[in-house]
Amino acid sequence: MVGEPQFLWGRADARIRNLTFENLTLAGKTVRGPNFFKTNEFVDGLIFTPRFQAMNAGTEPEGTADTPHYGDDDRPDPND
Repeated sequence: MVGEPQFLWGRADARIRNLTFENLTLAGKTVRGPNFFKTNEFVDGLIFTPRFQAMNAGTEPEGTADTPHYGDDDRPDPND
């Protein structure tokens, strides 16, 4: 549900590791980083691929530069 916390909760016998999200979008907003989720000590290695990987640096398909997003962290986003 939009606006509610999103949980990824692992357990000692059910760890969540190296999970890759490709182009994850929620309610029309791109999720760009792991800070979007509330996790516990049994979750690590969440990977978010860029929404668009340009063949030529500096190019983006129309409409992606200003797409709203969730989950930014301290790493620079190559799409900005």
